[in-house]
Amino acid sequence: MIERGIDEPDWRGDVEIKTVPIAREPSGLWRIVEDPAIAMVGESSAVSKLQRTLWLARADVDDGDATIVSWYLLDWDPTIARLARRYLHERPKGPAGTDQRGLYLHKRFFADAGLLATLNGQPT
Repeated sequence: MIERGIDEPDWRGDVEIKTVPIAREPSGLWRIVEDPAIAMVGESSAVSKLQRTLWLARADVDDGDATIVSWYLLDWDPTIARLARRYLHERPKGPAGTDQRGLYLHKRFFADAGLLATLNGQPT
């Protein structure tokens, strides 16, 4: 995969590939670390990037690198559409003091959409 940063989905024009950072809780369960960026505000394809998304759950490792722990292919359906509308939010994107704005998906989305359950071995 090459990073293209264009409006169409990343893989074969059909699947958007996004990473979501995860970490272990003291209990041993995985949690989402931060809200992943989806697109810049005003980008016409922001919601279409979520129509079919391959989420790569990535965790930091000791040497400052990261590893992919799991993946989750999420197809758009009425439930996912409702969750995306609920959890998409806008905030600054870029260095401190920037006036650029991005669309982010709140980390709660991944609990409600089932990704956390698959990571933690819980039934969805």
